[in-house]
Amino acid sequence: MRILIATMNEGKRREYQRLLAQVPGLELETMASLSMAVEVDEDRDTFAGNARKKATEIAAVAGVACLA
Repeated sequence: MRILIATMNEGKRREYQRLLAQVPGLELETMASLSMAVEVDEDRDTFAGNARKKATEIAAVAGVACLA
């Protein structure tokens, strides 16, 4: 399964990659590896709301499941 790590934050990207590195069958992509520079207006009231919005919007553009 391919999953896009939908962040430009290098610290978050490294942490997701470290945590998910051992999951069998998981292929991680980054926004940089897909040459993506999508900006999402993080206007929700919570971190979870912003993450959900970001993952949904970037998944629509990238055509792949996203983790934000």
